Amino acid sequence: MNLNTFVGVTVALLGMIVTLAIAWQIYNAIEMRSKIEELKQLEDKLKKQEKSLEQFSHKTVNNIYKLVAWEFLKEKNYLKAFNYYLRALDASVQMDNSEDVNVLFETMAKICEESIELSDAKILKDIKETNGHIKSVPSYRFIKDRYEPIYNSFISKVEKNEEN
Repeated sequence: MNLNTFVGVTVALLGMIVTLAIAWQIYNAIEMRSKIEELKQLEDKLKKQEKSLEQFSHKTVNNIYKLVAWEFLKEKNYLKAFNYYLRALDASVQMDNSEDVNVLFETMAKICEESIELSDAKILKDIKETNGHIKSVPSYRFIKDRYEPIYNSFISKVEKNEEN
């Protein structure tokens, strides 16, 4: 065996090793691409579940606030009833599909017709904070025309009764 043969065999072996290394890298790249795609699909699924849970949470909060408001309405505690109906409205406007916004507006408008006395300044502060939150929700523009007259009527009535 001479030196040329030895160099030829060595170069051939090195060529095969380099070819195998490149093939292994290509295989790994393809495998990584499929893993990345699986992770993206999992991320999308998790985002959908998170959105679904968020909507369920808003609906649950909405229902709880409506029940509490209804109890205060039965007791003719209109200030607290309005506070909780307003909170229910806040939860409603954060849902993608809320069917009860009109009912909330009608009930809140009826409360505004009643004699409302300020029994607790903290409740009025809560009402004003909830109002600010409702106004910051992107879907507020859809309810603005019905909401603002009711809210302004309520606030002016409470503040007028507070002065007396």
